[in-house]
Amino acid sequence: MNIHKKPRLAALALALALCLVSQPAAQAASRFSDVASGAWYYQNVTELAAAGVVSGYPDGSFRPDGSVTVGEALKLVLLAAGYSERTPAAGAHWASGYAALASSSTGMLTSAEVKDLDAPASRLLIAKLTAQALGLAPSAEESPFADIASGWATALYEKSIMVGSTDSGERLLQPTSDIKRSEISAIVWRAKYYVANRVAKTFAFSGRNVEVLAGVPALSYDVSAFSTDENGVTSYSGSGVTVRRGIDVSQFQGDIDWAKVKAAGIDYVILRVGGRYSVSGTIYDDTRFAQNVKGATAAGLDVGVYFFSQAITPAEAQAEADYTLSKINGYSIKMPVVFDWEPYTPSSGTARTSGLDGAVLTRCALAFCSRVQAAGYSPMVYTNKTVGYLDYDLRALTDLPLWYAEYHSDDQNVPSFRYDFAMWQYSNHGTVDGVSGKVDMDLQFVKN
Repeated sequence: MNIHKKPRLAALALALALCLVSQPAAQAASRFSDVASGAWYYQNVTELAAAGVVSGYPDGSFRPDGSVTVGEALKLVLLAAGYSERTPAAGAHWASGYAALASSSTGMLTSAEVKDLDAPASRLLIAKLTAQALGLAPSAEESPFADIASGWATALYEKSIMVGSTDSGERLLQPTSDIKRSEISAIVWRAKYYVANRVAKTFAFSGRNVEVLAGVPALSYDVSAFSTDENGVTSYSGSGVTVRRGIDVSQFQGDIDWAKVKAAGIDYVILRVGGRYSVSGTIYDDTRFAQNVKGATAAGLDVGVYFFSQAITPAEAQAEADYTLSKINGYSIKMPVVFDWEPYTPSSGTARTSGLDGAVLTRCALAFCSRVQAAGYSPMVYTNKTVGYLDYDLRALTDLPLWYAEYHSDDQNVPSFRYDFAMWQYSNHGTVDGVSGKVDMDLQFVKN
């Protein structure tokens, strides 16, 4: 493949490259004995070292041809893209927090790709990680690289972040080769420059211009792979995930025949454990929780729970978490423990939550979920499009899976949220054998 087959893409990369090299180079002499001022990576290494992003060795060298481990690459790329520092759990690998962010939290990489954090990182792994961390979609353009067709690598080439080499007369990515310390320094430097100079994009929602959030994983599901049958049951046939069917219930569903629910093909249930009144602020019990958790567990269903929050302070959210933990103690809870905050208009009186600031709400969600996680359960945040776009700061919630609610009444039942989620409440008027009346229907997406 000849790079000259792509004049538009090459011209764009050249223009961006000129913008990059026009930035003032570091004036100080290299602090490393083996980084010459004429080296192509000199500016990248020198500026990153001055900023404390990269460092050398005790003998004063940088070792530009040395390899970079997966753990090191995760930290460098994710921080350059704007993600926050991650602290490992006690006794865990120092980079385990970054691995969890890149795999389980955002799905940028698979668990197999981050299994060995001390292994050398390949160029293709870096391309896949960097493009997604920067919020770039895989490019549909013809690959500029003769040795691989990767939408992630092409997207980075278009932004002049990862350009490969042309030593052989063809542009090569060398996808399976270990990335060098000099190369990762250039990519990190360019990524930081891209983030600093990216023009914020907005979209219209509910009469407002809403910013597209950098660093928040975009919707990863193929919307054309959703289908809904004549009974209102939605399915997903896309690749890369295992889909599980669920329902969520409260005391308002009355007595439930859980054996029939299981026989109807339901894999899990999310039970309301309780809530907080919107006017008085008093916490209340779901009167059928104990009955439901025992029945669902006995029928072989995986069980999770949600608390209907009306918290207005992080302290109240922590109290809600403590209440929830006390109620589920002793039960087998395999599914998430969910913070379900929703705006609520009472039939009389004024809701305490009216006008609650989004930053406060975000701190409430974090307070609830950190308590849940510390107790050994999997936390989750419930949201819909309005709360997700206008209230929550989703950039602060990237470590937490979302349970997203959106309903459509026709056979074109597809999610229209811009960001990724782990569970979709796709209907509030479904029917399932064993439940009298209407019930909420859910799909869980477990990334392979």
